[in-house]
Amino acid sequence: MNSDKKFTVQSISRPYIIALISIIIFFGLGILMLREKEITFRNNIAQNVYAEYVLESKKDYIKTAIDRKIAELQQQFNFQKQTRDSAFFWSKDFQDIIKKESLMRIKNMQLKKGGYVWVEEIYNYDGGDKFAIQLHNPTIPEMNNKWLSTNDKDLMGVKFYALMLDVVRNNKDPYFQYWYPKLGTDTITQKISYVKLFKPFDWVIGTGVHLDEIETFRTRSQSEFDIKFAPYKKSTFIYVLILLAITLYIALLHKKRIQNLIRFYISKVAEKEEQLIRFNTDLELIISDRTKDLQEINVQLKTAKEAAEESNKLKTAFLANMSHEVRTPMNSILGFSDLLTDKENTPAQIKRYVGFIQKSGQQLLNTINDILDVSKLEANQLEVSKEDISLNEILKNILTDSEKLHENPEITHTLLNPNLNDNIIISTDPTRFKQVFLKLIGNAYKFTNKGSITFGYHLNTQKKETELLFFVKDTGIGITKNKQHLIFNHFSQANDTEYRQGNGIGLSICKGLITLMGGEIWCDSEINKGSTFFFTLPFSSNPQKQ
Repeated sequence: MNSDKKFTVQSISRPYIIALISIIIFFGLGILMLREKEITFRNNIAQNVYAEYVLESKKDYIKTAIDRKIAELQQQFNFQKQTRDSAFFWSKDFQDIIKKESLMRIKNMQLKKGGYVWVEEIYNYDGGDKFAIQLHNPTIPEMNNKWLSTNDKDLMGVKFYALMLDVVRNNKDPYFQYWYPKLGTDTITQKISYVKLFKPFDWVIGTGVHLDEIETFRTRSQSEFDIKFAPYKKSTFIYVLILLAITLYIALLHKKRIQNLIRFYISKVAEKEEQLIRFNTDLELIISDRTKDLQEINVQLKTAKEAAEESNKLKTAFLANMSHEVRTPMNSILGFSDLLTDKENTPAQIKRYVGFIQKSGQQLLNTINDILDVSKLEANQLEVSKEDISLNEILKNILTDSEKLHENPEITHTLLNPNLNDNIIISTDPTRFKQVFLKLIGNAYKFTNKGSITFGYHLNTQKKETELLFFVKDTGIGITKNKQHLIFNHFSQANDTEYRQGNGIGLSICKGLITLMGGEIWCDSEINKGSTFFFTLPFSSNPQKQ
């Protein structure tokens, strides 16, 4: 054999052609199987996507149904409120009539495919064995007008009533899943529900859809696809066999042309494959960049929306709270100033009027100072100037100042100092420290008609770093648990049923100042028994005796 003989296309003999044809046959069969697998895979993806689409459509449907019904009930409630006398409207008998009519409207709702709406009235937002009463539920009608418990569990141990209460109390995602019987059957399947709170009646209104309905639809759709595609797969297989037979016959007749054709197409396929790889790579980079940009834009839009909504709420609260706090002392100043012009005033009366004017002016000045402090805190421009001060001395000054500001013989004012013989030196801002205490004590006087107000401190050595724990305790009206988390927000007041002097920003200023000084503030309160406000400050040195 001549090893120097050049290998050319024309030198390919019949065995090479047979081998090539065999490769083509196996290649064709491989393509057939891969194609069938690809079609099946794509069908599964399509079924999953469509199932998700159906689920989202059903979620949108039940959400729209509940939202529209609540909007309708709110509109009817507002109409009755505007067209009725206030005393008559809020009477128990008329409220019962409105509730009865509203419940009848809900019962008459028509939903698709046997859907239904259920209603529960909440009595205790903290949960428990008697947190709500079921008003309407076609699945378990025997529970209508009976108490419900947040400890009730479904088949999988999920406390679904607790989930529902958490959704409406904390404004979470209104959709939640649990296991529940289907209407008219004993079958228990997984269900997804949408709930919303109708605040005027404390009603939780909801509906849902069983997830097995979507799975049943998916299974039926898959069977229909397999039946319809079976003839096509069979005809495709026959077509491939015929094509391969024709290819074999032509290959035997046109050996040289096929050889050249194969080489040509191999080169073209390699070229196209390289182009496709480059195109896919570029497309993935573009999609990745666009996705990242869209995510950043969505985050920015959400942040801007939340900031705008919060700004609007703060503006409304500011106008509502400040209008009274500014006008009241201003009217007092103008009124008593006008009385001073009366020439028949005695010196005692003049002194009394001047005292009222000074008190109102000081009140107005305090309001303006509070507004400035809130503005600086919001803009992170308020600074504290720390210096070493005597803790016992400044607490005695606070006691003296607060007794002058709040003269009430019905209230006993006491300073509790566990270290009267020790002069503890702390590093803090004395002005802001005193401001915090005076605001907390003033707040205690505001909500205490008689009894006692006590303030003081003690060392807390239980933590890793020693700190000073200060407190202001009163025997006032107390704060309900569901409002204790709101009192440190701007313009929030715990008691909104009775007007109390104040602009609603004193406690928020205290929180901001204590945070700047490196501490924390919280409240412990019980209704009709009183409140205790605690705050901490870091303490890095040992007590020093004078």
